[in-house]
Amino acid sequence: MTSLVALMLSQPASATTVAEKAAPVAAPKITWKACASAGLASRGAQCADVAVPLDHSKPRGKKITIAISRIKHTVPDSQYQGPMFVNPGGPGGSGLTLSVLGGYVPKNAGAAYDWIGFDPRGVGSSKPAVSCQPNFAGYNRPKYVPTSAKIEKAWFARNNSYTKACDAKNGAILDHLTTKDVAKDIDLIRAGLGEKKINYYGFSYGTYLGQVYSTLFPSHVRRMVFDGTVDPRGVWYEGNLGQDKPFDRNINIWFDWVARHNSTYHLGSTKTAVKKLWYATQKRLYGTPVQGEGGKLGGSEWTDAFLYAGYYQSTWTDLADTFSAFINDDDVAALEASYLDASGYGDDSGYAVYLGVQCTDVKWPTSWK
Repeated sequence: MTSLVALMLSQPASATTVAEKAAPVAAPKITWKACASAGLASRGAQCADVAVPLDHSKPRGKKITIAISRIKHTVPDSQYQGPMFVNPGGPGGSGLTLSVLGGYVPKNAGAAYDWIGFDPRGVGSSKPAVSCQPNFAGYNRPKYVPTSAKIEKAWFARNNSYTKACDAKNGAILDHLTTKDVAKDIDLIRAGLGEKKINYYGFSYGTYLGQVYSTLFPSHVRRMVFDGTVDPRGVWYEGNLGQDKPFDRNINIWFDWVARHNSTYHLGSTKTAVKKLWYATQKRLYGTPVQGEGGKLGGSEWTDAFLYAGYYQSTWTDLADTFSAFINDDDVAALEASYLDASGYGDDSGYAVYLGVQCTDVKWPTSWK
């Protein structure tokens, strides 16, 4: 994960030269209602489903809906700073509940904004929600690194099955999941809110979405905050490769942290020892998976279980507990719980949209040579 970078933007100086020239589209009507989410309801949020074109080049054509939430400003209207849209990244991450983030801004600075959470097209409560094979991230999968022709063939077979399921179950929306499509959805929501400009807070992939929006609609931007900024020159092939380096760095920082707390976790007193044990366990599970409640847990499931250690420091203690419980107490249940939490097993909407966006945003290499 890249280091956190906050970038305050007004109107990009060069964006007006490439701003989208599109036919005018009528602002959608937004009808607010009570939120189904108890967490949102308890914060006083309002929710709505906003109709937008499936294909923005055909504004009068078929419509889909974008699920949004709003927590309104609490300052006097004279101090109101406009709407603050929030996107958590992914692509494919649900942002519907992120309207609550305004309450966590220091010094009550968030109170001056209407905070807007939303599920991007194809995600979560937006309709239709994209899904292909909910159990694709299933148990006892092949090694992630295809070290043999047999493993490579197995992954090709799994992936071909997944893509065919995506096509069969989702149809036309797969061609309309690009970041530009989502940016245009945001601008229609802006119009539906009756606002001339928006503020925007995005992290990870959400920073790229913000970059695209500000390029297409520079005159509609007031402020933007980017956290963990994506380099637009590397989307998406180089970007995916590039993030491997900080992930490796972060997991090694976690190994070192676990070693410094060896009196608690009993996994080794040095980073090298903890790291060696982690990879040895991964190798052992590839050879001899353990039986969980839902299926066998092998080396790939072991890898997934510790994914968030490379993302969030807040997960370190829980994942160290999982690591320790498996090694020292043969606790498979804790490992399975961590795997299910990280893998999305049973609900592939986020993963399906992740692929849908990245595969249609840009062209990918067709040869490994």
